[in-house]
Amino acid sequence: MCVADVFTAVTENRPYRKGTGRNETLPILQNMARSGALDDNVVGVLTENYDEIDRMRSDAQEISASEYSDFVRQKTGAGRPPSRI
Repeated sequence: MCVADVFTAVTENRPYRKGTGRNETLPILQNMARSGALDDNVVGVLTENYDEIDRMRSDAQEISASEYSDFVRQKTGAGRPPSRI
């Protein structure tokens, strides 16, 4: 879980910064594994499957953002024509 958490934290786009790419992400994870902060075996599996895992993470982030926008529109009535009174 820790590796997934760090991976997601650094690769996801955030309001205050763009997510990191492969060349920035892997050294962060590998340095944390070398220092004992993350499990080296799990980081190795992520490294071997980086593209697939990152694609799944990116797809999930896009779906969540879309669902959140839909939810906000529903709750606020944004995008609906004004009601006639």
